[in-house]
Amino acid sequence: MKINEIVDLVCASKLNDINNDIDFKLAIASDTVADVTAFDNNDVILVTGKADISIIKAAELMNIDCIILSRGKVADVSVIDIATNKGISLLRSKYGTFTICGLLYENGIRGGMSSSLLNF
Repeated sequence: MKINEIVDLVCASKLNDINNDIDFKLAIASDTVADVTAFDNNDVILVTGKADISIIKAAELMNIDCIILSRGKVADVSVIDIATNKGISLLRSKYGTFTICGLLYENGIRGGMSSSLLNF
């Protein structure tokens, strides 16, 4: 799923103008940096209610290219600037995290997997 399709699906607005050509197939949802850094998939959407610099740094570390801020969370200009400089698409949706994840799942996006869970 491309960025513009995601924007339409979850009624999001773009907080920056990163138009990567990634076809996203996986998503994760978390408000904690530790959980975000546990996932090691590429081309992942992060759905979160956390709108501060720590989530951008975690996304950069884990090569996450799209963050959807849930519940209408507002990111500071400095957070948006850093996401833009790192090439991370930053979206804002009025929907809650659970609803966003449900919409993504209904439309073919699946959950990312932590490598630590592969031997569970």
